[in-house]
Amino acid sequence: RVDFRVDESGRPWILEANCNPCLNPDAGFAAAALQSGLNYAGMIERIISEAHIRGPQGASVKEDLNIETKITGKEKASFQDIRLRYEATPQDAEAIRRLTESTGFFYPYEVDVAEELVLERLSKGDASGYYFIFAEQGGRVIGYTSYGPIACTASSFDFYWIAVNPDFQGKGLGKMLVDETERLIRAARGERIYVETSQRPLYDGTRAFYERCGYTAESILKDFYGPGDGKVTYRKVLI
Repeated sequence: RVDFRVDESGRPWILEANCNPCLNPDAGFAAAALQSGLNYAGMIERIISEAHIRGPQGASVKEDLNIETKITGKEKASFQDIRLRYEATPQDAEAIRRLTESTGFFYPYEVDVAEELVLERLSKGDASGYYFIFAEQGGRVIGYTSYGPIACTASSFDFYWIAVNPDFQGKGLGKMLVDETERLIRAARGERIYVETSQRPLYDGTRAFYERCGYTAESILKDFYGPGDGKVTYRKVLI
């Protein structure tokens, strides 16, 4: 991008040339990319890939670039073929039902609720208070989150749901979805995020995951969900 001004005679004067304008995660170019379903890592990879294609060697980005490792430092699966989507479709209700059932973590009535939130979003839009991020690979939903503002609070949000297909668990997709959810909450001027989960041993890994993501256990309500199944509420303050 070249910044210039035109003088009174109509002659343009170049002020400066910007090689990589607006590449910060919270800047306009990244926001525009998100509207097309391309997350920040995918946007950077696309830029580098185009440069390789146009370069003299024509090197393949797949041969010498692992976007997940280069950007985040994680030596895990590359997500270059995963697309993030932010608007629910009628097909998502059944997709979320299948996804949540596949994890083996949720009671049948919880699966019903997960599906109902999608239907609520489809029928009421933003007025529902439910927002979604869907991670897709080859047109298949392999992970998602749901979040929304907490009524009667100034800047607090609920992190309602996160689920990842078992084939992609432990590979960084969950963390990627959490990071993107937090980014959108920050953009909505959210300052605190609350997430509730079970105290059952089955959820030991889930609670450890939230703690690795910077969430702190704020309260425990014993036997909330049932005998021996308490509710743990985590909080994260966004800075």
